[in-house]
Amino acid sequence: MDASLFFQEFYTRNPILALAATVHLTGFALAYFLSLIDKRKITGVNIWIKPMKFFSSIAIYLFTMCWILFFIPVDIKWISLTIAIVMYIEMFLISFQAARGTTSHFNTTSAFNGIVFSIMGIAITINTILCGYILILFFTNTIKISESYLWGIRAGLLIFILASLEGFAMAKRSSHSVGIKDGGKGFPFLNWSREGGDLRIAHFIGIHALQVLPIAGLFIKNVYAIIIISIIYFILAAFLFLQAIKGKVFLKFSIKNKEGI
Repeated sequence: MDASLFFQEFYTRNPILALAATVHLTGFALAYFLSLIDKRKITGVNIWIKPMKFFSSIAIYLFTMCWILFFIPVDIKWISLTIAIVMYIEMFLISFQAARGTTSHFNTTSAFNGIVFSIMGIAITINTILCGYILILFFTNTIKISESYLWGIRAGLLIFILASLEGFAMAKRSSHSVGIKDGGKGFPFLNWSREGGDLRIAHFIGIHALQVLPIAGLFIKNVYAIIIISIIYFILAAFLFLQAIKGKVFLKFSIKNKEGI
C-alpha cells in the first residue's frame, strides 16, 4: 500500500477523525510558520512551540483512534464526533493563549485565564472518560483481529488512560516541574527539563503507549509476549513518573540549547 492509499484508508475508516487529524496537521504547519516570523517567547521558548507539540501529538492520537475504532462492531459516530470536538476546543484554546502571548496550562493569573484552563480540563476529562468507554468496548465485543493485536490495543488504551490521569496530577500542582519552577534549560523542542523533575516525560511515554503497543501487537504474533512488553512499558512509565516526583532530572548530559523551557 503506497502512502496515498494508506492515508485514504483513514478517511474510509472514519472520516470525522481523519478530517480532524488533517486539520491538526495543518495547524502544526501554521504554528511552525508563525514561529519563524513571531519571535515572542514564553518561559524562554518561542510561543508557537507548545502549539506545534500539541498539534502533532493530537494529530497522531486522532489518526490512531480513527484506525482502531474501525474494529469495534457498534456505532461509533457519536464517539468520534465527541473526540473531534474536544480536541478542536483544546487546540483552539492552546493556540489562542499562545497568540495572546501567555501560557495555557496552569494559568490562573486572571479570571479569564482560569476559565480557559478550566475548559481545557473539562475537554480532556471528557476525552479520558470516552477512552475508558472505548476500552470497555474492546473487552466486551467480538473484535475480528488477532489476539496479540487486540491485547496491544487494550494495553495501549489502559496505559494511555493512566497517563491522562497524570495530567490531573500536574493540574493539581499547577506545574509540570518538580523541585524547580517551570522554565529553565530543556531538551530541544520537547523542552523537558534538564534541571529538575519533569512530569511531562512519563506523561508523554504513557500516552504514546496507544501507538507503541498496538503496533507491537500487530507484528509480534504472541499474546504473552505482548502482555509482558506492556507490563515492562508500564513499569518504565511509572518509573519515570516516580523519578520526576522526586525532582530527579531525566538525563544528565550537556546540550547546547539557547532556548530552554
